[in-house]
Amino acid sequence: MLLYVPEKNQQLTQRLLKWLSTQAWVGAIAADVVNPGTGGIVALSDIGLTGERAPDIAVTMRSDQTSQPAPHARSGAATGGKLGAGSHGGGSPAELHNTLIASGPSFRSGIDSKLASGNIDIAPTVLELLNLPIPDHFDGRVLWEALAVQDTVGSREVEVLRQPAPATPSKRSGTEPVIRKVRIGVTEYLCTFG
Repeated sequence: MLLYVPEKNQQLTQRLLKWLSTQAWVGAIAADVVNPGTGGIVALSDIGLTGERAPDIAVTMRSDQTSQPAPHARSGAATGGKLGAGSHGGGSPAELHNTLIASGPSFRSGIDSKLASGNIDIAPTVLELLNLPIPDHFDGRVLWEALAVQDTVGSREVEVLRQPAPATPSKRSGTEPVIRKVRIGVTEYLCTFG
């Protein structure tokens, strides 16, 4: 859930963080605040949420991966709501990992890649297949592992990046948010936040 506090009101942000930290349905919390008065909060930059469109607070629903399921967990879609007022989701591997199916003469058959990938990789891969230049400002990578023509230069070496849990204990459950990121080449993927 991405929360945007009206006018970046710091007092409201502090109150909201204190309230969120007491809720059983809340998993991990990220925010860029000075001394929020509550433990278990990591920086937004630790999970890749930076820039002018970054939220003020990011919250995950408690995951069944932590043996405490979200109270209203079910398949479906979020509809309605005020634009810019938030979104939904969790940060467990079960919620962050999804499936990409590609077919055709440009793709290897029957591959089940375990390498991290994301939506940011689709455009660079398509541009590569069309033999078009990939702009420098793109964050993704070409999914060479899925292509019929293999590249010997593209990096598929996986570096696991793990962020330590915050030193301040969480008031919610005694467990700290776990952040797990991997890097393939220069592209980083958030694999766990919860």
